[in-house]
Amino acid sequence: MKKLSLIITLSIVLSSGVFAQQAGNTGEATFLDPTNYTRQATRFERDGVIFVNSDVYYQLKAIDKETGLDKIEYAINGGSFQNYINPFNLVEEGYHIIRYRGIDNADNVEVTKVLQVYVDNTAPNCTVETDRALYRANGVTYASNRTRFYISAFDNESGSGVKSTYAGTQVNSLQGRGDGTRNPNNFFSLTDEGPTSLYYTAMDNVGNLARVRQFNVTIDATPPTVKIQASENLRLREGVYVIIPSEELKTEDGKIIITSKNRVAFSAEDNLSGVRALYVKVNEEEFVQYFEPIEVKGGLDYVIQVKAEDNVGNISAPVTFNFRVDSVAPESTIELINREGTVLDKQ
Repeated sequence: MKKLSLIITLSIVLSSGVFAQQAGNTGEATFLDPTNYTRQATRFERDGVIFVNSDVYYQLKAIDKETGLDKIEYAINGGSFQNYINPFNLVEEGYHIIRYRGIDNADNVEVTKVLQVYVDNTAPNCTVETDRALYRANGVTYASNRTRFYISAFDNESGSGVKSTYAGTQVNSLQGRGDGTRNPNNFFSLTDEGPTSLYYTAMDNVGNLARVRQFNVTIDATPPTVKIQASENLRLREGVYVIIPSEELKTEDGKIIITSKNRVAFSAEDNLSGVRALYVKVNEEEFVQYFEPIEVKGGLDYVIQVKAEDNVGNISAPVTFNFRVDSVAPESTIELINREGTVLDKQ
């Protein structure tokens, strides 16, 4: 039996015109336009396993230098040998065994050769993940501008594996965001305050691109605004809040009982994720969470600092309020004057 010189090649055309490169701070960033993406024939090998997609075609060639080549035969998996005419592809996913051989005009049959491939036509699964909890209220998802996002992606256990994830706020220009693992190098942030649409996808090692998904999030970068609650007994005089004692208590004959125990209250406003908590610091004490109005007593001055936190962790700078309780009643006198304002002699 004479040996024939037989060559098998994979017809692989690499994609072009889909990716653009742009220099970044940490190297070169890859950009993808998923609206203009076409999967190309791709071959990828890992741990001795050849992965392909169904765009790969198999072309058989054989050379015989004596009587000449009669034909080439091939068989797929456990099927029978058939004559090779044109390049063929494999549509069904999974492992495939291609057997092939040449036969010359003297009926010499080449020893059968084997090529094993795994056809992967399934794109990875991907989701948006963050390094801290998001806040959801009334159907809206909130995050701070310090929240770090990453695209988590995984491929079928027997698939070719995740090559890259992509994300961005413009659906036709998604930036490469790493290999789909929770890795600090794959984190990114969204800094523009307000509603944001994040588009994301993932690609495996043989070019299968996942359907582009949309994640809506509202970025809250502004801390709450602290304010003191209005009170009829509160007056601001030269930067100091003067608390007029309560007049609710009276004696049976209608005389006002002046009490030195008064309360001041605080609140905060936040236009996005909302206020989660207030914290107060009275004089030299430590900050504690604020739950109810603070009692102040006559004869003492108070310096109260207040700060507020919203539901995505933005904390306002402390606002300082100076208080004094005015428990001293005024004293009045009467004078007799003429039209020019001169005080007349007292009688």
